[in-house]
Amino acid sequence: MSSILSKKEDLKKTFGIVSLAASAQTEKISSHALVKIQDTKATVYATDGDRMAYSNFTPAEADGTFEFTVDPKKMLEVINSTDTDSIKITYDQEAKTVSVYDSENSESVLSFPSFNSEEFLTFDSEMGKAIPMGSVDSEMLQMGLKFIQGFLPVEKNPKSEKYTRLYASKGVLYGANGANKIGAFQSNELTPLDELIIRRNMLEPIAGKKGLLEQSGSSKISIITTSNMVFLTSSDNSCGFGFLRTNDAIPKYPISIDNPQCNGFNISRPGLIKKLDRLAITSANGIKASVENEILSMATVTERVSKDSIACKILRGTEKFEYTFDHKLMGSILGLFQASNLDIYIDKTKCLLISQAELEDITTKERKPFKAIGLMSLARAV
Repeated sequence: MSSILSKKEDLKKTFGIVSLAASAQTEKISSHALVKIQDTKATVYATDGDRMAYSNFTPAEADGTFEFTVDPKKMLEVINSTDTDSIKITYDQEAKTVSVYDSENSESVLSFPSFNSEEFLTFDSEMGKAIPMGSVDSEMLQMGLKFIQGFLPVEKNPKSEKYTRLYASKGVLYGANGANKIGAFQSNELTPLDELIIRRNMLEPIAGKKGLLEQSGSSKISIITTSNMVFLTSSDNSCGFGFLRTNDAIPKYPISIDNPQCNGFNISRPGLIKKLDRLAITSANGIKASVENEILSMATVTERVSKDSIACKILRGTEKFEYTFDHKLMGSILGLFQASNLDIYIDKTKCLLISQAELEDITTKERKPFKAIGLMSLARAV
């Protein structure tokens, strides 16, 4: 019988991270994590053959060298249900049984099966020669990935398959739904990212509420690529998440991070959302809008017209200009921004929403600028 004693928070972080790569098919070994104990070091791996994750921790006590597999999601449930600060785990090699004890009560134990650890799928062969891409700000990366995720198509459609990827080129993140909206996110903190592709289904385990960036606690994330995969690791290399590469060509998106040379105005984002929501009560169709004398006037394209208006500040262009847009599409893009005010530029066929702001580092108070851009097609411009 082998055993370890470890802090609850260390186990919670470890199994939380490796759960990101475990298979949902519970009858398979790929639904388990491989736990390797070597004296004072513990390393936990998980992979479903497409995603890979690992996390290291130092047990308070460890009984020699041994390894076993266990369902990481079940382990998380046990850890979260425990009130004590330390948890004891034992492994019976003959019975292939993992037991988790409440360290303050030896009678409180939950037991789980272990697969043969020798059959565990490793991803060492997938690594290939590692090429460091660079280190980026974790919080900025999370913000950029979540912003671009909102521009990718939600429904599965073979025709939009190539748009289910986020592309990074020269420090700018891009994404589109292939129909009527494109997003871009730029920050000097992301400059090392280039020729990088992240599939849509990898964004949640990376940037989601319980993803790697959230759970790692690392202010910096290193990006490593090989011929077969992309890996994101914490600055101290204590944890990481990776996925198999997609070798698509980086597309050319018709969007620029520079401000366009066309009519534009600055407006309150919450105020505009409120006005659009009011007009949407009476109409599921488009909104006809016009800007004149620093007032954005809007009216529903319906037989019985509803109207509303909101103040704005002209940025470029002095003549009156009009355009028609899909208010649902506009609302979905406005919801992706966090800024209180946006610059909106109107071209003949498209509307460009731009936010320029700064992210403040909690520790150093350093202010890090970024730019978020959303492009949407217009129904009609006059």
